[in-house]
Amino acid sequence: MSQVTRALVLLLAASSTMAAQAPPEEVAELASRANLTRPVVTWCSGEFRKGQSGAFAVALSPSADSGRYLILDADATVTDLAK
Repeated sequence: MSQVTRALVLLLAASSTMAAQAPPEEVAELASRANLTRPVVTWCSGEFRKGQSGAFAVALSPSADSGRYLILDADATVTDLAK
């Protein structure tokens, strides 16, 4: 299973089990540093690149047409997984 597929599966599983709650401080800080404009609604931590810990797969609140799924690295780099 690819890293991207694994991240999407984890996000979907997490979104189905989590009640609406604010993300942890670390996720909120990364989202702010990455200049994300929509709220993070689901997240899970992971090592999505070998040797680089501190990343999160996140789902952003849907806009009028769709949600956005991405990886936030520890340095606030954003990698889109799906839109």
